This record gives sequence, structure tokens and C-alpha cells, in this order.
Amino acid sequence: MIDAPWFWYAYYGFLLLVGPISVLLVNRVVRRTKRLRKLHMQEQGQLEAVPGKEPREHVAENTRKDVVQKIGQRFTIIERLSIGAIILLWVFFLVLPHLGKVSSTVFSILVGSSAVVVGIAARPFIENLISGIIISFSKPFRTGDTVMLDQQYGIVEDITLTFTIVKIWNWRRYIIPNSQMLNKSFVNYTIKDNHQWMHVEFWVAYDTDLVQLRQMAMDAAGQSPNFSGKEPPSFWIMEMGKEGYRCWIAAWADNPSTAWELGHDIRTRLILGFQAKGIKAHNFHFDGAFAKPPGQ
Repeated sequence: MIDAPWFWYAYYGFLLLVGPISVLLVNRVVRRTKRLRKLHMQEQGQLEAVPGKEPREHVAENTRKDVVQKIGQRFTIIERLSIGAIILLWVFFLVLPHLGKVSSTVFSILVGSSAVVVGIAARPFIENLISGIIISFSKPFRTGDTVMLDQQYGIVEDITLTFTIVKIWNWRRYIIPNSQMLNKSFVNYTIKDNHQWMHVEFWVAYDTDLVQLRQMAMDAAGQSPNFSGKEPPSFWIMEMGKEGYRCWIAAWADNPSTAWELGHDIRTRLILGFQAKGIKAHNFHFDGAFAKPPGQ
């Protein structure tokens, strides 16, 4: 134990300085992140993974208000927990020099019993809580983002302190503990912007008129009301097989929701065109992000 008075003056002075500064910094970071998350949600253009009529009136508006309110509540809890943790840590360092006066037996019993309680009873909760705080401040996904997670395609509806709720395309809720969410790989369609490069893949026989086929595919994409029109659709021959060749037609959509409909429009127009022109396809399938309803 150091007996020099100057050391203890410096030690307690440092704690008195660092404590309030830490609280102010944490408070500033939490409030700024909360403001940005609310702004992101308010500016979110679409709240559904697949376009469709809402079963109840004003669902989208009420959902947006509810999510913004939950974001505020979540970050308020995070702010209080963070400040409380800082205060507890600050108090611990204040009393640390005096712990030597406490009986080692009593101290060991207290520490051991606390570790057992936390390790057995509260471990899952604490893991999910810490993971929820990390997710709230990180940017892999935010409330309102469109994602593909465990073959489930939907919108991140809510991020609580212990679990994340994904509203999948058929309005079911997929709920994942936050501790697991941190270890998952997933596709985020809206992490940077909402635009989607939707493509449809199909096969045709070698006796197909390639010029006619290309124009048919370009029209199928370009004439869809869900086509964004940012640039002309693109047509590629991707593979030459024994019985035919594999083609892609790709076009831009404004968001994942309209991309879903754009893929449907292209496939429908191509099938009708094949039937009208007598074009043979030894195989036809769609290999895009929305090839089939996730989970089916």
C-alpha cells in the first residue's frame, strides 16, 4: 500500500475528474445515436418486405410511430444502465483502497456468491442485454432495414435489449435472441440505400432466335411499372449447356418491395412471351434473392 499523501490526492482527484466526464460523454453518445435512429426510421420509405394492402387502416403510420417510440424507450434504458454502470465502477475505485481493511474471508464469500448467482441465473439475460446494447450502437442493421436472415426475408421490426424481431414477408414474426444475432451472417438490402438490382434467370433451347429473345427480355423488364428507369435493363448469356443456354435479365428497382414485384412481372411476361412465340425452354427457374417465399 502506497503511503505518500500526494499519490492519494492525485488518485481521488483523477476519479473526481474522470467520473463526471465519462457520464457526460456516454450521455452525449447515447442521445446522438438515439436521434439518428429515430431520424432513419422517420425517413424510411417502405415498412413492408412485400407490397400489399394493409389488413387494417393506418397500419404503416401507426407502426412508424410505435417503432420511433420504442427506439426512444430503448435508448433511454441504455442511457440509464450505462450511467449506472459508470457510477458503480466509479464507487468501486473510490472504495478500492479501503478493501484491504475488510476480512479476506468475508470478501471471498461475497465475491464467490455473487459470481455464482450471476453465472447461473443471470447469464443468458446479461449476454442478451450486452448484445442488445452492442447492436443498438453498431450498424449491421437498424430498425426498418430489409434483411434475409436464416432464409427468412423481412423487415427488422424492433430491436429490444434482449431480442430482435424480424417481420417476415407473410407477416409472421421471427424472434432471435441478441446474443445469437451478433453471431449470424445475413443479407441487408437497405444498409446503404434501397435500390435493388433484380435479376431473373432462365434457360432456352438453341433454336431460339437470340435477337428476338433479347428484345423480349428487355421489354419484360423495361415495361414493368416496378422498373425504376434509372438505366436500361441488361441482358446476358451466362452459360451454354447441352440442351440450351442460360440467360439473365436484370433491372433496377427503387426498393426491395418493388424488386419483389419486378421479379414477378418479368417472369410473368417472359412465360407469356414464350407461350406466344413457341419458344422452348428445357429448364426455367428464378435464381434471384426472392426466388421463392423464404421458409417454404
